[in-house]
Amino acid sequence: MQALLATERLLLSKLCSKNFAEIEAFEKRNQMHLSRWESFPSHFSEARLKEWLKDCQEGRAIRLLIREKETKRLIGQCNFTQIFHGSFKACYLGYKIDHADEGKGMMYEALQAAITYIFNEVGLHRIMANYMPSNLRSARLLQRLGFVQEGYAKNYLFINSRWEDHILTALSRKDWQQRLLANQVNTSKTQSAFCRIPQLGDVSSLASLFSQLGYPTDEYHVLANVIKHQSLSQQKAWVAEESGKVIGCIAVSLIHYFHRPGVFVRIIILVVDQSYRGKGIGRLLIKQAETYAKNMGCSHIELTSGSQRINAHAFYKALGYLDVSNEKRYFVKKI
Repeated sequence: MQALLATERLLLSKLCSKNFAEIEAFEKRNQMHLSRWESFPSHFSEARLKEWLKDCQEGRAIRLLIREKETKRLIGQCNFTQIFHGSFKACYLGYKIDHADEGKGMMYEALQAAITYIFNEVGLHRIMANYMPSNLRSARLLQRLGFVQEGYAKNYLFINSRWEDHILTALSRKDWQQRLLANQVNTSKTQSAFCRIPQLGDVSSLASLFSQLGYPTDEYHVLANVIKHQSLSQQKAWVAEESGKVIGCIAVSLIHYFHRPGVFVRIIILVVDQSYRGKGIGRLLIKQAETYAKNMGCSHIELTSGSQRINAHAFYKALGYLDVSNEKRYFVKKI
């Protein structure tokens, strides 16, 4: 076995005819684990291996086997298939990892090297990857790698006797290069944090953040809200990310006056992870919301803060927000 790529813990090699036995063993021990996500039976055959090799030989695919560097044990695969050249220069990414090796960052480590190879050595411009909404591990992995959600395909693939919806994502070579450059340039904690649109892979982190504000909720309801929010044109949200971790969130609503011309923005929620407070993350999120409000031509931006949150009041005042509680009252009626 000759490795094509090497990382700190892993070796990645191209598929060859001698790999049949170890791939068959991998598929057998992971059959139940992988059956939830795969659109074809997990039974591996020599005929399938021949098809894979033919695609690789003819330039339609690059299939990489992932092994532990020390033991040489096969722990996963990452496949770049349906490769198009010409003016498209794109492919589809698929991957799988042994159930015993989930949660160790192995696939992230492997794909970082593999994606760099695809962009820099193969010369492709775009990598597409799709996943089922319930596959939160894939959502988090792709988001961490920089893939951007581009669509939602209903009844996309026939899996386990039913048609499953899929989230459509993609990563371009330009975005990958910019991400690498940002990681090199941003060295301090406050400067390395950046804002982006929430992805489905952020669900677990968002649930944790909301609970810190006293709104305990589960991932299922957060997932439903994120999906719903993506279809609301008058509402926007951003998360603050640092080193692959979601550490804050802000959501706003664009409100059109009915009785006079103009629009304004109301902040629905602002939360920063308690471990990152006082490090400029709140200011970063507020600036993102204010930039949006200015771009939309808003007259002002407003928010509501609980009377007991004295520290939050001081924070908003320091950013130039006026306390108008003497001029206005906040009324609520439960229904």
